[in-house]
Amino acid sequence: MGELVKLAEWRHLAVAKRHLAVGDKCIVRQLHAIAKIPSGPEHSLAVSVLKNMVVSHGLMLRHKDQIERELTRQPPKPPA
Repeated sequence: MGELVKLAEWRHLAVAKRHLAVGDKCIVRQLHAIAKIPSGPEHSLAVSVLKNMVVSHGLMLRHKDQIERELTRQPPKPPA
């Protein structure tokens, strides 16, 4: 891997880690918000939004892992 490409991948990894950190905080906020919403359509909507947030977070986590594997040339981890 060329040095410029590798540098770009390290930057890409840093961005992915920042996005994951922000995502962690957003998921926690959403959980707190859900706890305060009474049962009903707004609660259902909030839960649906949370589900989408968790799916997106999982995809970003897999992407970050792929970047790290590429940078360190490790084999993929088996699914948990």
